[in-house]
Amino acid sequence: LDWTSLFYAVQPALRTLRMLRLVRVLKLGLRLLCTNTKLTGLIRSENGRAMLGIAGLLFGIAVFNHWVACGWYFIGTQTVYENTWREQFLIADAPFAYQYSTSFHWGITQFTPASMEVTPTNALERMYTIFMIFVGLMMFSTLVSTITNTMNYVRQTSMAKHAQEDLARRYISEMRLSLDLGQRILLHLKKGGLVQPPRLS
Repeated sequence: LDWTSLFYAVQPALRTLRMLRLVRVLKLGLRLLCTNTKLTGLIRSENGRAMLGIAGLLFGIAVFNHWVACGWYFIGTQTVYENTWREQFLIADAPFAYQYSTSFHWGITQFTPASMEVTPTNALERMYTIFMIFVGLMMFSTLVSTITNTMNYVRQTSMAKHAQEDLARRYISEMRLSLDLGQRILLHLKKGGLVQPPRLS
């Protein structure tokens, strides 16, 4: 039994398992998602909740891309084809961090208009790439749509809040309220306590 040949034969599989051990990232993501939900309930600012929601969405995409990168790396370790992307684009005995970051970078390019030098070199890799392009197309469209809707909501909320404050200042001025009472009304409004603006007669 040639132990040297056996070692080199199982080495790609061991590296793939090592990458999959990064599943801790997924567990961490679930914990952060729960934390994100709790923080959303604590944050009173519309802008803060919107930014937190976008950050959570981006983190979810990063976790999903981790699995995409693992799949791409695993396909590159298969010996069904003579030529693979790992043999063509990776340096021999490249550090694990470089191999993972290359796979992760390749995954990101499937979700965005970005590009990189790594391309499929056989039928299996090309089919996986085509599948991920379709998945990436849907996810990228969803991401852009979500961010656009969130920013529109924040802008509309901000405009409505400013309109309420202007209307409240007008009400205070026309009713000739005291300075102290007027400041208390505006402070209450800024804290989100005023649901409906006062109506001027």
